[in-house]
Amino acid sequence: MVVAIFDSSKQIIERLVDMIAETEKDILFYNASSYNSAMDILKEYKPDAVILDWQLCANKGPGIVNEAGKVNDKAVVIILAGYIDPYIKEQCEKLENKYLLDKYYDFEKIPAIIKAIRLNNK
Repeated sequence: MVVAIFDSSKQIIERLVDMIAETEKDILFYNASSYNSAMDILKEYKPDAVILDWQLCANKGPGIVNEAGKVNDKAVVIILAGYIDPYIKEQCEKLENKYLLDKYYDFEKIPAIIKAIRLNNK
């Protein structure tokens, strides 16, 4: 399974990798801290799951979600937002195959979501 993490915080990326690796084995992780790098990773590695900090890509978040679906039609995107305002919620409701999580309160749910994605892709 391939998991891509797009966040500007090295600490968050490291924590996510540690959390997921504690419960799931044989996962390849790729990360990016810019929109262009994220798009390159999507095209090259076709991840099964993408963890995306909404703020990293500002209004380009939907583009990343859509590109993830183009390169891997089973890709699931986990969108993290520090504050889920009505605009973000509205934008995310339009997107398929995604989870919208509060970055501060729902962080611990991510390993279980990754496990479910892995089981659904078997």
